[in-house]
Amino acid sequence: MNDRLSINLPKWWKRSQPSLLVLGLLLISQTRLVAQENSSAAADRFYEASMQLLEENTAESRRQAFENLEQARQLFEAADHQGGVANTLLNLGKVFYLSGDWEQSIVYLNQALPLFQALGDRQGEASTFNGMGVTSFDAGEIEQALDYFHQALSLRRALGDREGEATVLNNIGGIYSALEQWEQAQDTFYQSLQTSRDTDDRAGEATALYNLGVLADQQNQPEQALSYYHQALPLKQETGDRSGQAYTLLNIGATHYQLEHFEQALAYLHQALPLFREIGDLQGEAITLNNIDLILQAIQEVAIHSGGF
Repeated sequence: MNDRLSINLPKWWKRSQPSLLVLGLLLISQTRLVAQENSSAAADRFYEASMQLLEENTAESRRQAFENLEQARQLFEAADHQGGVANTLLNLGKVFYLSGDWEQSIVYLNQALPLFQALGDRQGEASTFNGMGVTSFDAGEIEQALDYFHQALSLRRALGDREGEATVLNNIGGIYSALEQWEQAQDTFYQSLQTSRDTDDRAGEATALYNLGVLADQQNQPEQALSYYHQALPLKQETGDRSGQAYTLLNIGATHYQLEHFEQALAYLHQALPLFREIGDLQGEAITLNNIDLILQAIQEVAIHSGGF
């Protein structure tokens, strides 16, 4: 099994409008202003291109997204656009998270956080805390992750951001699951599921259903787990979440293996494998290949024992 927490980082950011100045109090060089505007416009193009690349979430697209975000960051800094710098750092953190480099992800997120706080951008601050929580969780820093998630949850609720609230609840449920606090985990996942359905957030609904499946697996309830996974899978497909599809297929296959449904298990694992390769997830690919090998061994043992004399 593989418990994958969701990460919720903003795709777009709002341009801060300059304050109006009383004529004569401050003169700005027209040349400098034009240069800043050109830098900011160029930064926008690099930033938007990186968002499309991150949606693809392959090893190559992540590499290109990093290059575009670095260009955008430099240009935003040249234009003194702190909001652009903050969001670029946030998404650089996402690039490294998706690439499995949690230490570097935290470095960028720690740079983004004080910028959002200085700007009074509570949405950006909440997204950064959530990203720091997800990254800390995957790095094994469970208590630190829980603290970050609770800070993100408070901000989401203060903002009335119900989709963001559902995302953070999913992540908190993942923490309780890791701590084997099953009842709290289930309750939190159900809260997330209901919130996602109330807001028609299909991606959030898929994540909550997937996490409930993982939780059922952890409590040795394979039939219940399969029910949740099969509800999550079409939503993962609908929302274009290829990583989510791959892990859901992997877990369906592993659960069928537990039930000794070997042929079904192989069928799902063979669907997961090309997805992992496509997105460049080496860990997921390795787990899938190992599971395929185990199933083939199990099939061979069954054949030997049923052969008789």
